[in-house]
Amino acid sequence: MSRITQITNQELFISNILSVVQKQYTKENVIETTRKEDLLVCVLSGKSLYHFDKEQIALSTGDVIFLPNKCHYRREILSESYRTVLVYFNFTKTPDFSLIPSVFPAIQNIDADSKIIS
Repeated sequence: MSRITQITNQELFISNILSVVQKQYTKENVIETTRKEDLLVCVLSGKSLYHFDKEQIALSTGDVIFLPNKCHYRREILSESYRTVLVYFNFTKTPDFSLIPSVFPAIQNIDADSKIIS
């Protein structure tokens, strides 16, 4: 059973979007943190590496990663510039299983010059 199938079988839906922001980082912007909410990160340009307890995930332009609430990770930027759109949200209910970071690689035809409207 795939991670996406698990989410849909649990009828997990986004209940509310807390915020949507566009961010730009440089190589010096290494972070180590524990999530306080669920997060989708869409990479507009650049490359990064996310370090988790048992795996590393490399992201590049067009990739999307889901980082669940209470997930601990370290992120390093691999390119000179790294631009993302961050979507902070909550699910409608707490799942019956542990959510894990999941990658959705390379969204086709992403427009790296898109403007975020708030």
